[in-house]
Amino acid sequence: MKTKGTIIILALGDNKWGQMALSLCLSIKANEPNQKVLLVYEDSAVEEIKPLLPRYFDYLHKVEQRDYESNNANAFYTKTLIYDIAQKARPDEVKFLMIDADCIVCPSQKVSDWFTELDGQPFVTWCNDFYDFEKKERMRTDYTFWVEPSDINVNKGRMPQINSSFMYFEVSLTAYHIFDIAKNEFTRAKEYPIKLYKGCVPDELCFNLACWKLDYIQPLMPYYPIFFQFANEYQNETHILHHYKVFGFAGEHRPSDWFVGMYNNLANYYRDYFGLNDYIYTCRLIDEGEIKLDGVKKCLAKAGDYKDSDGGIFNPDGIIIDGYPVVVMRKEKNLDAYKKMYTHNTAIPQIHNGGAISVAKWINFRVEDFRLFSYNGYAMMNFSCVAKNRTFMGFSVMQGIGSIIKTPQLPIETNKVEKNWAFLEHANHLVCIYSLEPYLVFATKDLEKWEQLKMNEYPIDWFHKGHTICNSTNPIDIGEYYLMFFHSKEKAVYYHGAVLLDKMTLDIVYCTKNSINIMDNAKGLHNGLVYVSGSLYLERQQVIRVYFGEADWNAWQVDFNKKDLVEAIIENSK
Repeated sequence: MKTKGTIIILALGDNKWGQMALSLCLSIKANEPNQKVLLVYEDSAVEEIKPLLPRYFDYLHKVEQRDYESNNANAFYTKTLIYDIAQKARPDEVKFLMIDADCIVCPSQKVSDWFTELDGQPFVTWCNDFYDFEKKERMRTDYTFWVEPSDINVNKGRMPQINSSFMYFEVSLTAYHIFDIAKNEFTRAKEYPIKLYKGCVPDELCFNLACWKLDYIQPLMPYYPIFFQFANEYQNETHILHHYKVFGFAGEHRPSDWFVGMYNNLANYYRDYFGLNDYIYTCRLIDEGEIKLDGVKKCLAKAGDYKDSDGGIFNPDGIIIDGYPVVVMRKEKNLDAYKKMYTHNTAIPQIHNGGAISVAKWINFRVEDFRLFSYNGYAMMNFSCVAKNRTFMGFSVMQGIGSIIKTPQLPIETNKVEKNWAFLEHANHLVCIYSLEPYLVFATKDLEKWEQLKMNEYPIDWFHKGHTICNSTNPIDIGEYYLMFFHSKEKAVYYHGAVLLDKMTLDIVYCTKNSINIMDNAKGLHNGLVYVSGSLYLERQQVIRVYFGEADWNAWQVDFNKKDLVEAIIENSK
């Protein structure tokens, strides 16, 4: 017998996804009690709600946890298996709709309407655009294909730009082949110069490639059945409730506080309707092993305190000059840096309790993210150079950007966007730490020719699996070791760890497994964002001063007892 269609929800990874899958299911059932829902789950995701599963979900399909590099990679790969899973779990069904667990249905809306609207279509997704390889044209310039179409090097066919948070499909040869090809592409996608998402191959790339190979373009284009903040210029609750059945979280940027609040209010409205306990979603991942130390915090500057700082003054770093700490902060005249279009309106390096450092007028790119180091008796500054089509690293003497400027040319193939290289003086050479994982280190004596050093790899066991580890600060000499901070990032929330380097070999000796708490409840332009940007060793006080930016708005420092911090790093590395 032909049924009305089944909704599929995935709960994979940690308990957050089980809780959100339950909230989505409740939002469906509150509006349509008879709508069938299939949960595809791992035990790890449903530990907190396991007794509730048979009460609210009509069908359950357990998948075994796979040996993937992260929960994200496993979830992305599982999406390519959904056609097979759906047929196995619901052999009498012909229409399916998979909705991501971090979505929720608006009041009085019926998801079953989509089964009527899309009836007869083999495969339909949230879709922004398509690229025509023959004409080399696309309709829009926003969102991503996860690979530059020109890098595929073909001259025929069309490739869609899919977001897999919404995937409708019917039992058909077309849908079968799309999922089958996507599954195969997942294992070979890195043959293309792709853009990773959360450190993983995005399943959306695989579906894009599958549709191109089958020359399948869905008839509805563009098609936006779910509200996502990143894809809509109207950012208010009334607009969502008026125009959309479902809204959810997607994209790399941190959702607005009002949007998270709207989700939590609605999710808990449905939970209350069914007599269940509240669940509060937070975009911040909870690190159960977070390192917490007593530190003395001090605000150095707030947005607007200095001339031309209305767009924020943050991400400081410090260096000792003539026996005294000198601090440089990133200052923004306005908010141009956060617009989607490119701006050459440069950030300004501002000395704390001093003047602004000049940026030469001949520089035709934006500079930002200033870090300090010493070399050959000079106070130096490294920074990111943001040009229209690429981002690269530069450094100069601290007295003025442009008076002497170098753009290091490392003997490796670098990326279109390069940031966060770390510099220090070691053994009469200038050393550049390109990355910690893999551990790539280069050195130069004349600031022109760079040679790669042979380093031992350290088995980094960072809690934030599947996310790229990036340098945060230049290493500093703390006596027994060099100390350097690093970070990973998810939805504009940074998680900071630290490494201790051997002062003879530069090998990594210790690396924290968990993040170090710097500040809670950061308030400013981007609430919740804390970024460690520098550090300084005050030997007489036996203090390690860590500099950080609060919410891309204010500049702070926190002083940690050196012994406490070093011991915490060593202990957490075990």
